[in-house]
Amino acid sequence: MTVSSCHYLKFISAKVRYKSSFHAARSIVKEEGFRALYRGIVPAVTLTSNSAISMLVYEQLRKLMLRLLPSVTSDSGAKEKFPVSLALLMGGLSKSISTVSTYPLMLIRSRLYQRATDDAILSNEKKQMYGGIKDVFTRVIKHEGIKGFYKGLSIHLIKTAPSAALTFSCYEYLIRITDNRW
Repeated sequence: MTVSSCHYLKFISAKVRYKSSFHAARSIVKEEGFRALYRGIVPAVTLTSNSAISMLVYEQLRKLMLRLLPSVTSDSGAKEKFPVSLALLMGGLSKSISTVSTYPLMLIRSRLYQRATDDAILSNEKKQMYGGIKDVFTRVIKHEGIKGFYKGLSIHLIKTAPSAALTFSCYEYLIRITDNRW
């Protein structure tokens, strides 16, 4: 009972390390250096392309559907009115495609954000797990193979695809209701 209690207290104390954001920044700079504040920024900035890819794929799918399903366009040739089900499907698919294409960067970013285990932190061992983007890349390839870059992808898709599907269907609805007003 005492051993598990000590382990639990050690776990709790490791989880609540910082009193404020300023304290966290000061501690990280002191323990790991100033560069540690910006660990993972390159993949994070690069990941802004995820939304752009998603929108690009959605618009291409939209154009394809207009060619394949002429009944989607109104008789007068006016602006298309997509069924919600089609917008949901294309929105989810476009987000899935963009996520699969950028997921390795997401994994690299999250690995760069990781710190060493709580036990290592408490015993003042090395604070960071990875040295940089190249280190993450080579270690994932060496220990996990290409599949390692897609760990957790299915769960991520379950979270993001339905959200994007709803977003794009709302987008189509807004296009429809503002068609004659702008």
